[in-house]
Amino acid sequence: TSGTWLECKPANARYWSGVGFFFARALQQTQDPVPVGLIQVAKNGSPIADWTTFSGNRGRFYGANIIPIQPMAIRGVIWYQGETEADPYAYYRMLPGLIGNWRADWKQGSFPFYIVQLPPISGRDYYAVIRDAQVSTIDEINNIEMAGIIDIDTVPSTEIHPPNKEPVGERLSLIARAKLYGEPELPSSGPIRDLDPLVTRISGSSIVVGFRHAEGGLVTEDGDYPGPFMIAGPDGVYYPATAYLVDSQIIEVSSPSVPFPKSVRYGWAAYPQCNLLNGARLPASPFGIVFP
Repeated sequence: TSGTWLECKPANARYWSGVGFFFARALQQTQDPVPVGLIQVAKNGSPIADWTTFSGNRGRFYGANIIPIQPMAIRGVIWYQGETEADPYAYYRMLPGLIGNWRADWKQGSFPFYIVQLPPISGRDYYAVIRDAQVSTIDEINNIEMAGIIDIDTVPSTEIHPPNKEPVGERLSLIARAKLYGEPELPSSGPIRDLDPLVTRISGSSIVVGFRHAEGGLVTEDGDYPGPFMIAGPDGVYYPATAYLVDSQIIEVSSPSVPFPKSVRYGWAAYPQCNLLNGARLPASPFGIVFP
């Protein structure tokens, strides 16, 4: 591969990732006045397998675009991908596999991966699965963080690349500032479901869900009940559910149609109308939990 360093100025910025630009701008505005270098490696419409060391045609972009830059030192990776996966359930293993692949080949330790959770978009129901796989990866691998953008409206609703890049880049910069650049007290993530069985559990005919990253307490954007939540019983049929804020980090979910709940989902749709936030006004990530 070939490339060149370009100074960030109006004549050049239009050739760059909007998310990357706003990430770097926000980061530089809050740090010492030193250059922020970005390496852009992107291909629209590419599946995740193209970015790993798979055999055959899979892995083609990894070989052509990632291996040549691996001698370079990097501080971390921003990963924004997943819109065109043919097998969304494979993403539960593919994303952790890619991260392990890159870290092993780069030989720079467990450098951070900052994932952008997929945005809302109409007509792509499998996005719910990809979003849940992204959340699961945070539990599975260390030094992984995620910027949630489920609250950023996509106009038109079928646009696969949301035009509003600024809040995406700025939320990624919050993570970098908190985790890498000496601001550990800075709220940098929206609420993420807590899988600790002492916190998140079945309680009679309800499901209790605890959340990490609930700085400032859980709130709703519109003052209404948190949602949209759904729960299912042993038959796996989901029904709309009512959720209540129990305290600053816990929500209780129930439905009269499900007396014996076994699973819960939040925002499980292509374009969910989610309203759950933390005190920093960062959105809760959609998720699904199935209890044994």
